[in-house]
Order: sequence, then structure tokens, then C-alpha cells
Amino acid sequence: MINKPERFISGQIFLFYMATVAVITKDQSLNNLYATLTRLAGYEAVAMDVGLGTAPSSVADFVKKNNPDLVLLSENLGINVGLWGKDRQGLEALAAIIEAIPAARVYMVSSDPSTDGEALRRGAIGYYLPGSNDTYAAFLNSNLK
Repeated sequence: MINKPERFISGQIFLFYMATVAVITKDQSLNNLYATLTRLAGYEAVAMDVGLGTAPSSVADFVKKNNPDLVLLSENLGINVGLWGKDRQGLEALAAIIEAIPAARVYMVSSDPSTDGEALRRGAIGYYLPGSNDTYAAFLNSNLK
């Protein structure tokens, strides 16, 4: 990701940079919830609903186009079930994002971090485990400031 200044001063005009979070899940209502919570925490949000037939490269293109400071990527995107009946598309999308943008800061969103090791090997910097709204705001603040 490109280093972005927190504040740029030009003459008498103050321009403040607002960090951006990309939220990528299969559920539009979940995207809306995370986008709203992101804005309430004081950050900009962009969201992508991943549906049937969405290629991992499309997810990477979305991230590249929006250049977010942080990506929240759902581990369970719901359409490509792999070995042992586990949804693998989130991990495939993660690999595509890291291949296209090696400096991307991607956190996997999951209520079951059993694939934690694999996500970390593929380039995720960690997991966000859903909790209370306060927990989400604290998570954003600790990773964006």
C-alpha cells in the first residue's frame, strides 16, 4: 500500500487523510454492518459483496482499485468448498490479493480461526474474530493509528 500522510498542509488549507477499510464478504447485510461500524469509528469504508462466480482475481482488482489501508476479508465466501468441506474461496482471494499487492494489510474475518496458519502463510497479517461493536472499533484503532 502507498504510504499516505495523516495531514497535509497547503497554505491556509488543512487537508486531513482518513484511513480506508475494505470489507469483503458474501453477505451484503454483513458488509453494510461492518461499513457502518467502520464509519462510526471514524474511518472511510468501501465494501464488496462476493457472489456466485466471483473470481479471486476480481477481489484483488477491487482492492487494487480502492487502495485501502486495511482489508477485512471473510474467510467464508461461500461458493468454493474444498477439501474436508471447508470453504476455500476466502483463502484463494487472499492469495490473489497478496500476489497483486504484496504490501496489502489483510485480516481474515472468521468465527473459526482453525485455518489461521494457512491464512498467515498466504500473507494475512492476522485474524479479526467478530465480537462487540467496541471490540471492532478497538481493533480498527489499534491497526490504523
